[in-house]
Amino acid sequence: MTSLEKQVFDNVNAQRTANGCAALVVDASLQKAAHDYAAEMVRTHNFSHTSASGKSPTDRVKDAGYTRGGVGENIAMGFEGDPNGVVNNATYGWMSSSGHRANILNCGYTRTGVGYDSGNIDPNYADGSWVQVFG
Repeated sequence: MTSLEKQVFDNVNAQRTANGCAALVVDASLQKAAHDYAAEMVRTHNFSHTSASGKSPTDRVKDAGYTRGGVGENIAMGFEGDPNGVVNNATYGWMSSSGHRANILNCGYTRTGVGYDSGNIDPNYADGSWVQVFG
């Protein structure tokens, strides 16, 4: 996990514990799925929960070796500024969106992986691709 990914991980856990959920732990399979998909979105210029090849978040985590229950996924792209600002914008952007917030505050999730790629998905937005997968 890179330092930027770790900051998002820490920010998300701070939100969870402040709202009565246990902190998440990093799962190697979810980490691989998140990191690989952040890079894939940049490579394919496809910003979607469904990959350019038609795979869902569940498909991607299974491909990465995750065999536990259901999963949730948050994605984001194009935050500008210094690294700390980018991390905060990603985390708090998710907290401001009902679906993303629901994933973060789902106390049933106990594991996570966070992926970041500094490349560009869409020329109309700033660089950067974020993926957080929950299981």
